[in-house]
Amino acid sequence: MSVVADKIVGMEGQPVSFSSARVPVGVPGSLRHLAQVPELVSAWEAQVAARRAEATKIEHLLEYVDRRLTECVGETAIGRAEARKAAVRDAAVVLGASERTTTMVLNVAGFARESLPRMWEAFTDGLVDLPRVRKVAEAVTAADLEDILVEVLDVRAAVEATRRTLGDFHRWLTSFVADLDPDAFETTCEKAREDRYVRFEHHPHGMSYLEAYLPTLEAAAIENRLRAAARGLDKPRPQEDENPHRDKSYRVGH
Repeated sequence: MSVVADKIVGMEGQPVSFSSARVPVGVPGSLRHLAQVPELVSAWEAQVAARRAEATKIEHLLEYVDRRLTECVGETAIGRAEARKAAVRDAAVVLGASERTTTMVLNVAGFARESLPRMWEAFTDGLVDLPRVRKVAEAVTAADLEDILVEVLDVRAAVEATRRTLGDFHRWLTSFVADLDPDAFETTCEKAREDRYVRFEHHPHGMSYLEAYLPTLEAAAIENRLRAAARGLDKPRPQEDENPHRDKSYRVGH
């Protein structure tokens, strides 16, 4: 049996169909209890329309970049790179975004269009947004999954993304990838640990920024200490002691 089915049975027991036809999208099962509220149904329909419009816009930009690259076939690698850079610059103007952000959007969309057909179809049908597509694309590339596993993930993710919040979907995705290929997931974790860093930025008004990318267990322990320290700053400090020889210590807290 093929791992890619035309219909997937959802958690509510109803099949979830994917079609390229632009048909009205009903309220999903996770929002079915709100289906009797006309304002909320209208809001959902507006959200679907907005997502479809975004997908159409991105499709046009992908086609533009593809055409520009096709026109420079046979040129040197530098010439093709310059052509792509110029196309991205034009796309950034349309999106009103930086070239870096535009590159990310086009890379994610291009990858999904080629390698995640179910997620891409759900996106163009207005069922999911680009951030969810991006999370799946990043999960696939980070874990370096085999093609057959990518198909399995694509099918499941296209369904789960329609019924979960972004945070909940991210947690589900992490767990599913770990179960799908434990060895690949462990390799991904090891690579991520190699990128750990800590950065401090001290400001002249007596405050500082702390940014860190650390293993979660260590980060959680540090988080608790930082929160406790930050809370302590709201407490009144002890009055100055008149005895200059007594050791003075202040609790620094958040």
